[in-house]
Amino acid sequence: MWELVYFLLINVILPAAIATGIALLMYKAPKRAKPAGKDAFQLPTAEEGRPLPLLSGKRRILSPNAISPLLELYAQHSGSSTRPNTYYYHVGLQLGLCLANIDGVLQFWMAETCLWPTLNDPSVEAADGQTIANVQAVNCWGGYNREGGAKGHVQIQYGDAPQTLNDFLEYKLGSDQPAYRGITTLILGSMTSQTVHGLFYIGTMPVIKPISVLAKRTDKHIDGSEMWYLDKANVGDDDLNAIHFLYERLFCKVGGLGKDISLLGDSWTAAADTCYTEGYGLSNVWDWSPDDIESMIHQVEEIIDGKIYIDPATGKFEIGLVRADYDPDDPSIESFGPADFWVENMPTSSPGTVPSKIIVKWHDKVNLQERPAFDDDIALLARQGGNPIVYEVDYSAFVCNGPLATKIACRSQHIFSAMPKRYTLHALRTMSHLHETSIFKMLYPALNVTSMIVRVISIDRGSLTEGDCIIDVAEDVFGQAHTVYASPYGAPPSSGATPAEEELEEIGQDELVIDRLSSEVVIDRLSLDQVYRRATDPLS
Repeated sequence: MWELVYFLLINVILPAAIATGIALLMYKAPKRAKPAGKDAFQLPTAEEGRPLPLLSGKRRILSPNAISPLLELYAQHSGSSTRPNTYYYHVGLQLGLCLANIDGVLQFWMAETCLWPTLNDPSVEAADGQTIANVQAVNCWGGYNREGGAKGHVQIQYGDAPQTLNDFLEYKLGSDQPAYRGITTLILGSMTSQTVHGLFYIGTMPVIKPISVLAKRTDKHIDGSEMWYLDKANVGDDDLNAIHFLYERLFCKVGGLGKDISLLGDSWTAAADTCYTEGYGLSNVWDWSPDDIESMIHQVEEIIDGKIYIDPATGKFEIGLVRADYDPDDPSIESFGPADFWVENMPTSSPGTVPSKIIVKWHDKVNLQERPAFDDDIALLARQGGNPIVYEVDYSAFVCNGPLATKIACRSQHIFSAMPKRYTLHALRTMSHLHETSIFKMLYPALNVTSMIVRVISIDRGSLTEGDCIIDVAEDVFGQAHTVYASPYGAPPSSGATPAEEELEEIGQDELVIDRLSSEVVIDRLSLDQVYRRATDPLS
């Protein structure tokens, strides 16, 4: 027994005690790490000359631009013996969001977390016009023991004409700076904040997490004036009526072509009513690249299935929507025939080339993801042997509503499946008063067309000295059931009976039957009921 104790003492316990003593003698307390300075700090984008985006409707604005230098950086040591190297960072910063006079900033986000007005609840939105976002989120991202959360005041300035220099900016940078009218800005920090020096606390790491905000503009134009036709501007979930979007692109001095408002035609109000009822609301953040105004107008025209045109009689801008808004039997619908035009081109389509599946991409505002909406034609797909021809369009820059995207997909599939006939007409000046989206009845015996309702796709009137114009038209899908074709050239005149009755009556008298086996011609008098049985029985 004593031999075992002696062995353990000499060979185990004593060497361990000596090693521990040496380690304690050699131990030196670690030096406290220095806090990160401004040069090591990762700041949001600060790009010289970068234009601020234009907001329409309600949408998240990502990657705001730092328009002032870092106002102040303060690193506060934790003072804890267990974590001697932990610092808590506070910053003051000014960020440019978008152009001025939006209705309000509704949510404040860092990374993928909604911090305000309700933490981790993106379904709650602040009221329009809030000027302070009080962020209390110190428990986010693991709290003080990990990334440190966030806390402080975010001031919101909307850039209207009476705006004065912010007191926090003046205190940090002096009075020699503008009031930042004309743009919407965020200021992280305030004179009234209870955080260190009024700065905004961003956590334990020298990184400002990506900042974004949910913002809205449907009530005012960029210049601060009241939105045109305000009653029908806001559609659905704070989206901007598509007609109002087109109105701004044409007539606004900022973000538009600046056309004179006296050129606004009478059709705009009715079109706005229609799009409001049908739910055509759009939300867009235009950062000026890669889209220009003309391309944006064309995309929105495709979305609503409409067209802006200039009335040749008044010179005003009008807008036409392709809708089933007419009576095909209305005698006031104009008719034109060979005396007015001749068909220059007649492109055709076949079931083997027509899309049988439509995919429309739209934008999910909450998850910031592109999502697809589908529609397909099962009958057309069967004719294509089960291998669909897919047509895909990306409207995610504007459409932020799933049901609207589905409606657009269904409308597009209906038009493709109808396979409307298309014609290029070489017309006289008698048709020069027509415009895009106009409808008229086309009569053209050379193609056996007795009556077909067509819609103008485009019209080239040429110069005033020319005596003709070129018109592209398509058979209108809403009047397709009323198309009437004549009998082919050289066919006997019709008796007024239906084609089936005429065929039965003719066969019911003296039918010429060719015996496929003997090739002998025989005359067989058949009654109508015999003809019906023979026509329906493949073995007869």
